[in-house]
Amino acid sequence: MITVQKLALAIQKRFGGTEAEALAESRTVMSYFGFRSVIIDNAIHPDDRKVFYALHDAGLLQSFWETVPLLDGRNWR
Repeated sequence: MITVQKLALAIQKRFGGTEAEALAESRTVMSYFGFRSVIIDNAIHPDDRKVFYALHDAGLLQSFWETVPLLDGRNWR
């Protein structure tokens, strides 16, 4: 199970910085998930999205596309 402390340690090891900075970023990221394991991109505040993309690029978060067919036949992502 991922905790705020585990994610903060991974952030600090990957990006450097202080423990306080890593904890702050970890809390921001974890606050979006709550008790869920996935979130949608639209739920992320634009300022926080940069952190998510950096964590994804560093291999600490995973992303995926989900395509849903609409009633009119088009697909929505």
